[in-house]
Formats: sequence, C-alpha cells, structure tokens
Amino acid sequence: MFHGDPKVLDIVRPIDPSKLPVEEARRLLFHRLPCLLESVHEGDFHKPPESDDAFRVAYQASKVILASVEALLIEANDYHPSYRERESRFLARFKRHRRLGGLVRAARPSSSTASTPPST
Repeated sequence: MFHGDPKVLDIVRPIDPSKLPVEEARRLLFHRLPCLLESVHEGDFHKPPESDDAFRVAYQASKVILASVEALLIEANDYHPSYRERESRFLARFKRHRRLGGLVRAARPSSSTASTPPST
C-alpha cells in the first residue's frame, strides 16, 4: 500500500503463495495467451518486424513464458512471489526444461533493462 489507512490490510486474507489453487494457473495462462495473439498483426508475417513491432511481440511472448513457468509452479505447489526465486525453483524442479529456464531469465524484469521499446 502506498497511500491510505494501513489497517485496511487487516481485512485482506493472507494467502500462502505455495498453496494457490490450480484454477489460478489456468486463469493466468488464459489471460496472457490472448495478449500475445493480439500483439501479432498480419503484416508481421509478410516482412521482418521493425523495432517497435519486434518489441511488442517479444514483450507479450515474455509475459507468456513467465506465466507458463508460474502456472507450472502453482500446479506443483511451489509458487513464490519473487521472479528470481521462481526462476530458481523452476530450474531445480523442472531440470528437463533448462532451455525454458534461460528464456525465463531473459524474460524476467531487471533493473538494467528498460521496460519501454527502443527508440528508432
């Protein structure tokens, strides 16, 4: 909470992140996938994407990658709110998906990466 009466947090039921229901994993994926599908335009299939177009699609794809990892961790009762901890838990639990772990590392927010498209 950034502003307001902190006592309002007393009415929020605490949730153990490792016990999120599987329905939350499905909901997360069903919300992320359409964003990726909607980010691809017909023109993207006829020419190499330009800077802003490439960023748009890559950004939405990274959100789907992160959501997929989060969904797998929720299903395994091993979800954690920290990006880095989720990455660590994913790599430890799903050793056969190490390449996906590299995509998670590339997709996760970082203090050195701008969250806006590069200017052309």
